[in-house]
Amino acid sequence: MDSGLRVLLSTVLCLSQLLIISCSSQYPALRSEPTSVVQTPGSAVHLQCLVNPPSAAVSWRFRGLPLDQDTLPGVELGRDSLIISSLTPDHAGIYQCVARLGHGPAVASRLARVALAEISEYEVGRRRPLSAEEGGTVVIECPLPHSSPPARPRLRIRGDWIEESRDNYLILPSGNLQIISVSAQQQGMYKCGAVNPVTGEAVHSQPLTLECVVSGSPAPAAKWFKNGKEVTVGPSHQTQHNNLAFVRLMRSDEGRYSCRAETERGTLISPDYTVNVLEPASVVDGLDNQLVPFGSSAHFTCAARGNPSPNITWLFNAEPVAPSQRCQISGSSLVIADVTPQDEGVYQCLLDNGIGSAQSHGILTVQSGMNASAA
Repeated sequence: MDSGLRVLLSTVLCLSQLLIISCSSQYPALRSEPTSVVQTPGSAVHLQCLVNPPSAAVSWRFRGLPLDQDTLPGVELGRDSLIISSLTPDHAGIYQCVARLGHGPAVASRLARVALAEISEYEVGRRRPLSAEEGGTVVIECPLPHSSPPARPRLRIRGDWIEESRDNYLILPSGNLQIISVSAQQQGMYKCGAVNPVTGEAVHSQPLTLECVVSGSPAPAAKWFKNGKEVTVGPSHQTQHNNLAFVRLMRSDEGRYSCRAETERGTLISPDYTVNVLEPASVVDGLDNQLVPFGSSAHFTCAARGNPSPNITWLFNAEPVAPSQRCQISGSSLVIADVTPQDEGVYQCLLDNGIGSAQSHGILTVQSGMNASAA
């Protein structure tokens, strides 16, 4: 290769690298975003927000409004974090951090919900006697009270508190207790209970179990049907004493379920269960950086998923985009017509469906008329 050409190529490569570094440093970026949390009253909460470059200023919003040291007592705002020293009901709500360079471009984080762990009392009720045929199955109904996060069942069985199934006692996620193959040894006093799982330990969600109780001695085997077709038992679906347990719920599990059993009196069919699988909001295909000639149009799209369907909010430098003749919003797409240098900055789609939040951002750069014609 000619030495002059080699020098020219190395110079162009060097200039390209300098240009990339210069452009990227003009815009802030999030390295870590705050996450939603449920904690006990009086406990400490730590929300993290790490940004690049280090010169970017970090601010916080609470319930959609700017948050400073004096706005909310008990909150400490650090360089890259927000700390609640002792959680109270006043601190519950939605938080968001914003990274900004000077008075220019800014990027907002996803939404983080801070909630207090709580559990309601059981409704006052009277004792209810139950009788069962020996060898059959009996259900003691114990619907779980309202709880955040959802409560775990805890039942008192003849003087002993248990939280997991054992022997002939099957504790279901609904709170109900099934006693399989009832015998005289199971006679006694039973009491419903529930536990809020926020104790500092990891919270594991329980698999979904659809209940099917068929009387008889012995109880006949039941079959499960989804939308009229028999459910095949396998790695994702298992039966537990005629109950149908989902090992791992997926969107494909949505539908209407019923159990059927053949008895001497004919076919018994349960009422339908309707399974609706909730899914936190997430970005499937996010925004790309765009270099657009002066006076032309920029088009951003944001493909999202989640159940329920996420709400999409469009942001420009961390502020909501106001629809206008030049800025057209249509759900998952944003079109900016007749772009000018004032339109340069960070654009975002912010997703939220009450279960989870996510965001994606892209940078719009407007090519000047002279550069566009040269290109």
